[in-house]
Amino acid sequence: MNPLPPLSERPALVWTLLGTVDILLFFCAIALILLAFHQHHYRTLCLTIPVLVLSYLLFQCTAAYLSEESLSGIPAVLTTFFLSGHGLFMLALDLAAAAAEWQLFRFLARRAANQITPFSIKEATDNLPAGICFFQEDGGIILANRMMVSLCRRTVGNALINGKLFYEALSSGRVLPGCHLENTDGRPLIVLPDSSAWSFSLREFQDDQTRTTMMLAADVTEVFEKTRTLRQAQEEVNALNRRLTEYNHEIVALTTAREILNAKILIHDALGSNLLAIRRCLLEGGTEKERMELLDQLQLNVDFLKGEQEGSGRDEYTLMLETARSLGVHVQVDGTPPAEDPARHILAVAVHECFTNTLRHARGSNLFVRIREENEWILAELSNDGTPPQDPVREKGGLGSLRSLTEHAGGSMTIRHAPEFAVILRIPAGTRPF
Repeated sequence: MNPLPPLSERPALVWTLLGTVDILLFFCAIALILLAFHQHHYRTLCLTIPVLVLSYLLFQCTAAYLSEESLSGIPAVLTTFFLSGHGLFMLALDLAAAAAEWQLFRFLARRAANQITPFSIKEATDNLPAGICFFQEDGGIILANRMMVSLCRRTVGNALINGKLFYEALSSGRVLPGCHLENTDGRPLIVLPDSSAWSFSLREFQDDQTRTTMMLAADVTEVFEKTRTLRQAQEEVNALNRRLTEYNHEIVALTTAREILNAKILIHDALGSNLLAIRRCLLEGGTEKERMELLDQLQLNVDFLKGEQEGSGRDEYTLMLETARSLGVHVQVDGTPPAEDPARHILAVAVHECFTNTLRHARGSNLFVRIREENEWILAELSNDGTPPQDPVREKGGLGSLRSLTEHAGGSMTIRHAPEFAVILRIPAGTRPF
């Protein structure tokens, strides 16, 4: 006998909704049981069974109550207990069962997210911004993410079936039109039509039975662009340095020609003085020594004026030595002169300045150049056999230019006044722009 009031006195819509909720809770409990069984988490499985039983009983009670049939198989005490309170108690039980199922679902979801499975490994590799592929010794693919599959189609136009053949095609440059190979350290670097650059590399793993190879593809577009920009800038700098070197040689040649011209003018003026001195010596008489000195000086001046100097095609250092010798200054070099600019150029300028000062101020005939190399530096000391200056030398004109040139190349210059006048240079060895 049904202990509840007749259906006409009951809120049928409320009980229908409760029955629908109960059947949903029942199927959710079945899904929880299957999920827990799949994850081999039997404690969650045991916790889900009471929710399954509860939702089943609530559904049966609601269905029997709505059909006004006897609740056969369910004790009257449970029926009265579940259906009491005009459905409020059953609603509370449904909410409790729903909360329990929700917590169990969340727990299993977090556990699945933290578990390492073949699916999770594949999902993780697919989300990588780089290409990754594992293949066997014969090239058979073990694992390849979406990026590597996409790169294979964009570079060689085929599906990624054999990793070994794919890498060989990249290394040999057998790629689609629009792509091209840039060789960098034995690793193929492929530039795609969209100007993106990808570097491919291999790494092998060996165990007791098999050997597995991992192929990686990294996006190096930014580094590649910066490297190419730096390479172009370096080529432009090298071309500029070559032009500056040529201009510098021309300037040295013009300066040398100007100095020789000035020297010829001075000697031409001195030649007239020599002729006047010879005339006075012949008219007034003079010692044999005075006559010989006048003849030697006259012969030196005439020989220089008759001699021809070669142009800028000659090495400037050698040209400076020959110019000094033609002017009557013998340059004695102790050591090996540098063979590369800027050291050789600076030494040539120093020889030019020092033999000019030897003639004009010191009245000497020998210039001593001592050269030695110390670590990565070239040390050069230039002195003469003329009369040393009484006062400190002011660095103007040629000496000032020589100091600026030396310091611009990263070196230094020192002037010594006693016991003899000397110019000491410390110049970086090797080739560098100046």
